[in-house]
Amino acid sequence: MKNPQQNAIDKLNHIIALTADGHLGYGNAAKHVSHAMIATTLHRLAEQRATYGSRLQQEVLVLGGTADHRESDTLGSLQRTWMNLESVFRSGSTAAILEACITGETAALKEYDSVLAEPYIVGDVYQILSLQEQEIHRATQTVTSHLAALTSHDVSTRNAATKTKTRRRHGRSLRAMHAPTLEMRADDQP
Repeated sequence: MKNPQQNAIDKLNHIIALTADGHLGYGNAAKHVSHAMIATTLHRLAEQRATYGSRLQQEVLVLGGTADHRESDTLGSLQRTWMNLESVFRSGSTAAILEACITGETAALKEYDSVLAEPYIVGDVYQILSLQEQEIHRATQTVTSHLAALTSHDVSTRNAATKTKTRRRHGRSLRAMHAPTLEMRADDQP
């Protein structure tokens, strides 16, 4: 049986791998969105995940372990969550990319919750993980807000386009209806 310190190191390495996946996922997402403000947010979140990983690597060293960000079997599904963004990128849909980011963050929050529930995660390590988890909650809210604004904008744009088409059709019908009158007036003139 592993000692509590080794268990803590293993769990930290688990989260380090998760932050590396988040860094890659957000970085790729930032490259594939067409909205500058959203791209800036995603790039900032990618850098935030890299910072999280670096901070946790320091804690692993303090505990006497070796920081390892390679994928573990249990993280395979989380990496696939982030890497599934690749197929979303090809779609070109900013909304789909944001939805995939939210899915990745939801999975990350579950992992943080699980690790924070472990009895050997204490002291500074607990505080660091707890703070990172709170910031991931905020990041999820930010990405969700971007998605809501984007969706709202898309709906408004579609509604405006529909109104414009309706006005054009209506305008053509009115012109068609009044065209004979205009032609008659032109014919009535000497």
